[in-house]
Amino acid sequence: MPQPQPFPTVSGTARRSGRGSDHVEGFEKELEFLQQRKGEKVDIANRTLGPDSQPYLRAKALYDDAMRGVEIARIKVRNREPKRRHLNPFVYAAFAVLFIGLEAPINKFVFDVAFGSLAIYSWGGAITLGMVLLLVSHFDGVALRHVWSESDRRIYVGKVVQFLFLTAFLIVAVLALAVARYQFSIIGTSLDLGALVGNLDNVQTIDDIVSLISLALSDSSARLLAVANGGAILVAIFVAMVVHDPDENYDAALRKLDRMERMIKRLDAKYKKALDRINSEYEPEIARLNDAIAAAMQRSMEPAAANQNA
Repeated sequence: MPQPQPFPTVSGTARRSGRGSDHVEGFEKELEFLQQRKGEKVDIANRTLGPDSQPYLRAKALYDDAMRGVEIARIKVRNREPKRRHLNPFVYAAFAVLFIGLEAPINKFVFDVAFGSLAIYSWGGAITLGMVLLLVSHFDGVALRHVWSESDRRIYVGKVVQFLFLTAFLIVAVLALAVARYQFSIIGTSLDLGALVGNLDNVQTIDDIVSLISLALSDSSARLLAVANGGAILVAIFVAMVVHDPDENYDAALRKLDRMERMIKRLDAKYKKALDRINSEYEPEIARLNDAIAAAMQRSMEPAAANQNA
C-alpha cells in the first residue's frame, strides 16, 4: 500500500531579529497553509481510494475470505504446494492471438468458397471460428485436468462427460474442415455450400463416413489442414492443463485469490496515482518555502553574529 509522503519541515531553532524574522514568520504561515491543504487532499484520497475507503475495505474483506478458502482447500490436499504455472495475462493473450493468427488463414477458405463472401466477412468468420476452437480447447483441457479430485478422493463423472463431449466436438470440427477442403480440391472453388451438402447426401452409414474421412486425409492439402488444426488444439489443451491445479476445489480457491490480489493491486495503483498527483501539486511549492525559510533564518542570524564578533 503506497504511503503519503510526510510533510517536509525545517528543523531546528534559530535566533530571529528584524525584518528577517518577519519573513520567516510569513513563510512559515504560508507553509502551514499549504501543508494543511495537502493534508486535506491526502485525507480525501485515503477515504475515497485508500485504505479507509469502502471499495478498499470491501476488497480487503474479499481478499481475506479468499485467503481462508485457499487455506481450507490446501488442508484437504495435505498442505501441498499448487501444481500449476502462472502465466502472465499478456503472454496468454499473445498465445491466443498467435493461435487465432495461425488458424484463421488456414480455415478462411471455408468462408471464401462455401459462402462466397467478401474478404472482410471471410476473415471475420475465420477469426470467430479460431476463437471458438480456442475456447473449446481451453475448457477441454481444464475438464481433463480436473477429472480426479484429490480432496474428495474420487473421479468426477461430470468432468469425464464434459471432456469426452468437448473432445468429440473438436475432432468433428477438425475432420469436417478436412473433408470440406478435400471436396473443394476435387470439385473446385466454384463449389458453394449447397453443392457441398448435396455431394454429401450419399454419405449415410458409418462405413461411408469412415471412407470419406480416409479419402479426405489421403489428400495432402486436407491432411495438412487437419494436422495444423489438430496440433494447435493440442497445444491449447496442454496450456490449459498447465495453468490449472489438478484439484478443482484447490484450483478454484487459488483463482479466486488471484482475482482478489489483482483487485487490490488495481486499487493500490489508483491510490498511488492520486498521491503522486497531490505531491506533484504541492511538493515543489513546499520545497521552495522550506528553502526560503532557511535562507531568511540565515539572514536573521547574521546581525547577531556580527554583534558578537564586535
